[in-house]
Amino acid sequence: MITDVYGFNGCCDRPRHDYNQSITVQIEFGIITINGLDEKLQVMSLNGYLLVRWRDDFLWWNVSKYGPQRNIRADQIWTPDIMIYNAYNNFGKVELSPSKVKVYINGTVVWFPGGRYQVICKINIRLFPFDNQTCSILIGPWVDGFIRFDVIRQPFLLNFNFTDPEWILVKTDYVFVDYVVAFRFYLTRRYIFYVINIIVPLVILSLLTNLVFILPTESGEKVSLSISILLSYIVLMNLISTLLPTNSDQICLLSVYIMVLIVHSALSTIATVLELQLTYSKEKCCNQKPCGETNGGMKHHRPSHRKLNIIAFVISLSFTIIVNIVFYFLII
Repeated sequence: MITDVYGFNGCCDRPRHDYNQSITVQIEFGIITINGLDEKLQVMSLNGYLLVRWRDDFLWWNVSKYGPQRNIRADQIWTPDIMIYNAYNNFGKVELSPSKVKVYINGTVVWFPGGRYQVICKINIRLFPFDNQTCSILIGPWVDGFIRFDVIRQPFLLNFNFTDPEWILVKTDYVFVDYVVAFRFYLTRRYIFYVINIIVPLVILSLLTNLVFILPTESGEKVSLSISILLSYIVLMNLISTLLPTNSDQICLLSVYIMVLIVHSALSTIATVLELQLTYSKEKCCNQKPCGETNGGMKHHRPSHRKLNIIAFVISLSFTIIVNIVFYFLII
């Protein structure tokens, strides 16, 4: 049939009698599954297909011989050179092996290229883990500038069962940018896991930092408690850094929050060490002479740091509460 229809024209000619006439290509995008979003690589992966429709002026034939509609291989006729501009691999090809096309007697051609697509998606980490991401698939002509796209409808869901444990697909739409159509996907993160495993431990550690000021000096655990809390902050900081992409376009507020708590814990540790040094130096001085008398025979009272510790505890606790409240209103 292809030889009867095209003759000497060949399958690769543009489907217009007038070679300079533009070609209107109708396009849809069907989503089967969204496999996930890799924040480190900033890549979204999904399974889907395109529905591409155009008219070929050369495709007409004897209906009695071939029927009103035929299914043929896509590489046997002209197909638009559609590419995915923001593809992560495969150089943006919409299909890796030729698929079938439906050809009708009036010259209408319907093409269904599909596969697993991986596209680059720029991640905004500022509100992590309460963030929303917008990922797009940019589809357009690669060489042929006479192709004009006409999107029939927004990306639709086909037998859609999106069970990604981390992301929720909120909605989809499309927008034209010059000759390129961008199918956009709006995702929101499931944050319960991060609240339970990161944020709640951070809040608890921030409160424990203040207890170092009211822990009795005689226990000998003041510095140990301070160092343990400081190391816990650093472990959580490293955990978050493994989840986020290594870019400096946006500052993650959660990282800033942890950094403030680390500085607070470090200052508490320094204050504890200074307080212990002062306490033991006074005791050493007191052991060298009777603690109840001075050189003049007057009473000498051992200095007490209890009031200073209580004041430091109140100031530290107030700072912790303010930091937590500010973080809550900034990120929620």
